[in-house]
Amino acid sequence: MTTPTYNYGLETGINKSSNTNSFYLGLSGSYALTKHWLISTGLQFNTLRQLAGEYSHPSYYWPDSLPPFTVNDSRKVLTLNIPLLLEYKINKAISLQAGPLLNLLLKQSNKQGLIAPMADMRDTVYHSKEINQAISKTTVNQVSIGFTGGISLHMGRFDLNGRYQLLSPYKISNDLGSYKATYQTLQFGIGYRFK
Repeated sequence: MTTPTYNYGLETGINKSSNTNSFYLGLSGSYALTKHWLISTGLQFNTLRQLAGEYSHPSYYWPDSLPPFTVNDSRKVLTLNIPLLLEYKINKAISLQAGPLLNLLLKQSNKQGLIAPMADMRDTVYHSKEINQAISKTTVNQVSIGFTGGISLHMGRFDLNGRYQLLSPYKISNDLGSYKATYQTLQFGIGYRFK
């Protein structure tokens, strides 16, 4: 088994999560510490992934008497993953990887907040401008940290990759309220190494 001192390549694949599927395209690189141990990193650009949840706000009309009204939120985010992996090559055909993962929010789109049925319509009739303005200014945390681990099958310069990713929750918030959306995915892809 021979291991180049450094290597770089391209990869692409699909992220399969409980509420949505997305695609990724990335660059990868590795540095060999020994014949069996490597450090790997890269950049993975992910297509839009769905985040959804709900939060509550006290009634404007009768805050002491009426239950809070609920906002159902749904949005899509475009992200960039930067993994830092410790890789162990079992043999020339199989390697295992695990390590931390940095997830950067590049863009959010499709900002949506729908108010669920409420006890009294006067909550929204007299405050619709305020509610719509708060929903339009909803923010998502820019950085999430997580963990990834998986296995790669090597066939010449091609790799078949299977990984699991778990990120710290996304926090979605505005002046009306906030919620946290967890994100975990199974990642399946193919890669090409240049060395």
